[in-house]
Amino acid sequence: MTADPAEILRVLFERSPSALIVLNADGLATDINPAAERLFGLPRDALAGRDIQPIFADPQDYRRLQSTGFRDDRGTAALLRFRTQTGRIFKGNLSASPLASDMPDSRSTLLIIEDVSGEQALKAKLEASDLQLRAALASANEGAFSLNVVTGLGSMRGFITEFLGIGASDATISLDRWMETVRPEHQGALRAEIDATTRQPSR
Repeated sequence: MTADPAEILRVLFERSPSALIVLNADGLATDINPAAERLFGLPRDALAGRDIQPIFADPQDYRRLQSTGFRDDRGTAALLRFRTQTGRIFKGNLSASPLASDMPDSRSTLLIIEDVSGEQALKAKLEASDLQLRAALASANEGAFSLNVVTGLGSMRGFITEFLGIGASDATISLDRWMETVRPEHQGALRAEIDATTRQPSR
């Protein structure tokens, strides 16, 4: 006995962690899932039969998408600003997919919205930290080396590149090439430390 495809889709719609909104051919919301209710702070019936302009922080984004029927044949996600019922503005990825129907005039569209504001904030912090590290290395005439223990490739910046005669301020270098810069009597100890850190990253 096989599972009912319609039931599978219903469960996926209800349990999806992404906000899902179904639009009819006129661009009006016909259903939203629980994740969309939580994300936007709206009960399911608040958008039923209405346009979804209120969830867009920028009305121009809404009008632009509405003019295309919220459809993107490339299947790419657009990074937009959204607004919750409480007025909180957040950045989210919006993907739109047409839903097949037996009646061409009743064609629907599924919108998938994912809140990426946390990722954006983390990325901004990492970029700021990277700039601070660059400034600190430059002012102290020092360098930094980071290693991906899986690929055996590392990156170096600051004074190390100048020391090795590399023109770029940031460069990629293999662990083997890096070891060539270490005195032979110290290479064993360095490899042992790298191996130990790989086994116990929190050390």
